[in-house]
Amino acid sequence: MSSALQTAVLGMRAYQEMLNVTGNNIANADTTGFKEDTITFSDMFSRTLSRGMRASEDVGGTNPIQVGLGVRVSQISSNMSQGSFTSTERDFDLAMDGQGFFVVNDGTSNLFTRDGTFDVDAGNYLVDPATGYRVQRIGTTGEDFGFQVAGDNAIRIPFGTELPGSRTREITFQGNLSGSEYNPTTSTLRSTFDYTLLGGGMAEAGSEFADVRQLSDFSEGDTIRIDGRAREGETVEGEFTYGDGDTLQDLLDSITDAFGGPDEVNVYLEDGRIHVRDAQAGYSMLDVRLSSSAHPDAVSTYFDYMEVGGAAAQSTNINVVDRQSRSHAVTMTFVRHGEHENVWDMVVNSVANATDIPNRRIAGITFDENGIYQGISGTDGFDYTSEDRISLDFPGIDSTQDITAYFGREGFYDGLTQMGGESSAGAIDQDGYGTGSLQSVSVDASGRLSGTFTNGETLEVADLQIATFDNPQGLERIGANYYRHTPSAGSTVYSRGLQSRAGAVRQNVLEDSNVDIAREFTRLITAQNGFQVNSRTIRVINTILQQLAAVVT
Repeated sequence: MSSALQTAVLGMRAYQEMLNVTGNNIANADTTGFKEDTITFSDMFSRTLSRGMRASEDVGGTNPIQVGLGVRVSQISSNMSQGSFTSTERDFDLAMDGQGFFVVNDGTSNLFTRDGTFDVDAGNYLVDPATGYRVQRIGTTGEDFGFQVAGDNAIRIPFGTELPGSRTREITFQGNLSGSEYNPTTSTLRSTFDYTLLGGGMAEAGSEFADVRQLSDFSEGDTIRIDGRAREGETVEGEFTYGDGDTLQDLLDSITDAFGGPDEVNVYLEDGRIHVRDAQAGYSMLDVRLSSSAHPDAVSTYFDYMEVGGAAAQSTNINVVDRQSRSHAVTMTFVRHGEHENVWDMVVNSVANATDIPNRRIAGITFDENGIYQGISGTDGFDYTSEDRISLDFPGIDSTQDITAYFGREGFYDGLTQMGGESSAGAIDQDGYGTGSLQSVSVDASGRLSGTFTNGETLEVADLQIATFDNPQGLERIGANYYRHTPSAGSTVYSRGLQSRAGAVRQNVLEDSNVDIAREFTRLITAQNGFQVNSRTIRVINTILQQLAAVVT
């Protein structure tokens, strides 16, 4: 009777543990990343009443006679299968779609979790906000930009960090320059600022220097140098010498004379600005520059193009960035050399806030008879060579900024082309950017964190460290959704997402518990019935013992 009583007690204990496991599973049905436990029973040692005997010549063999001595819990194992995902709107809610674990550090050692509910603390570290443990990274991504500290595997999210700008070094162009269009344009240049009167309003051609705000400091004998290129590329040199009572018209006449007279150019004042216009339409090298050593701010160093002369023209614009991370709008025009020529130039019309444009024309953009780009000859329509880049000067910066133009690969259609139809060529990109601060963070499937900055740049911030194990069921739960490595877990492999068995990292989602409530309720009923029938065994034994006691007495 005592062994039967003991067996029933052991059964009750086993089913009590089953109730504990099942209750814990149900309690964690909504715990992020929780893995359900499964309990397994095994029998205890058995008491042998008779050993088995082998057969003889006269009689057969006999089986052993044994009485079991109860049940015990042999194993409580975790079901490490993938849970479903719940979408969130938080950038730092992450989930593993695979066998990998996120790695955090408690200050002394690494711990592992499937719960990717992370956030950024006051020190800009990516942490588990429930414990403050820092999420770990792998590799050197982000160290070049100073986002991460070499030797420290904690991940810093560079909120509040100003990303230094980078000057424009190259502009990329793409599209078609019409091979069939013939619509001659006329070069027209305009000074870069207005001439205004001291008494208010715009100056006119008849206004005397003494009455013009920008020219009123001129003294007799002060000069204005006139430079540039004539329509066919000839160098132009001239000079205006101020005399008492001279007007703006006197300056305009000097510019006209320097460029060969009214048959070559039309020079006039409109809305307070000096205009120089070719006398005829078509391809032209006309350019104008003024300077005054006595009054450098009184004249335009260079003139903007309102229109560039060519057999056909196609304009485009883009913003470029200078060395101080300032943005400047640049307008450019492609002009064709002749009606049936397969050669174009690109000319800079204007640059906002520039102090000078030392090189403004890229000449000899050449196409073959099939309209395929063949490179830059550097020769304009009148056999004068030009630079293969544009050069710009900006205020407060001593060095000239050279910018290369990328028109595509020679012999390919991936950049500029010259085909029939309308022109569509334009500047599509440039490699400069201004200063910016971190705006948002994205995480790709490999666990790479990339930051998008307010200047439009996207830079790599860090790579999440992902851990995998030979036997993940051998990990030890320590609470707060963390696991600790044990020898039974085997070796720990640190990697990125998508490598080995790690799986993919998912952003804006969390992994749900893999507890199946229907299955747990079934186990709950099983445990309840098991406990109940074992308690019934004790009750029966108790009744028998009472009956025996009654017989004895």
